[in-house]
Amino acid sequence: MKGRWNGWPAALAGLLVAFAACAAHAAATQYGKTLVVTRDVPVEALAKFAAFNAKNRNRADLIPDTVDWAAEAMGAPPGGNPYTIVIKALGVVESDGEVSARWMPGWSIDGVVRGSLVPSTRMGGAKAGERIELVTVSQPLSFKAEREVAPVIGFAGSQNIRFDTVQVEVWSGVGKASFVQLLGAWSPLLVGLIFLGLFLWWRRS
Repeated sequence: MKGRWNGWPAALAGLLVAFAACAAHAAATQYGKTLVVTRDVPVEALAKFAAFNAKNRNRADLIPDTVDWAAEAMGAPPGGNPYTIVIKALGVVESDGEVSARWMPGWSIDGVVRGSLVPSTRMGGAKAGERIELVTVSQPLSFKAEREVAPVIGFAGSQNIRFDTVQVEVWSGVGKASFVQLLGAWSPLLVGLIFLGLFLWWRRS
């Protein structure tokens, strides 16, 4: 019976190494390689967001209206492709339950805004008076030639939260893979290690 388990230590060690690698990479996950710009949305814009939300709170349009705010223009050389906008909205929960926010991040290019609605950011189980942060990430965008562009965020509405701080970040480059992506990449190795362990156990039995 003792020999039956001789092959498991190596297989188990391999699995632990693989999962440790995934966890280590997940801890270092970012939205890109380099943080290029950080901008705080001014109080005046936050007031416009709140007024817009009060007027349109119960609307659920497929392509909603938005109230926009644009940061200062920045250089976007192709060597930094792709560029990703990250919206970090901090606010106070109004009542117990789920909170959500809808944003349309985009870019002002030659005076024309190119934006795309991303899925609502949601958080369940929030408590009234609790301060929470909802993070929304745009789709990465690459530029063919160096140009001046301005990050733009379109506020499409929120539920059960009153934002008092909104920060916009621009990241350049490809970020490190998420834990789920890494797990998918490692899955063939993990399956192989499991079958190796089973094979060694079968030979020893």
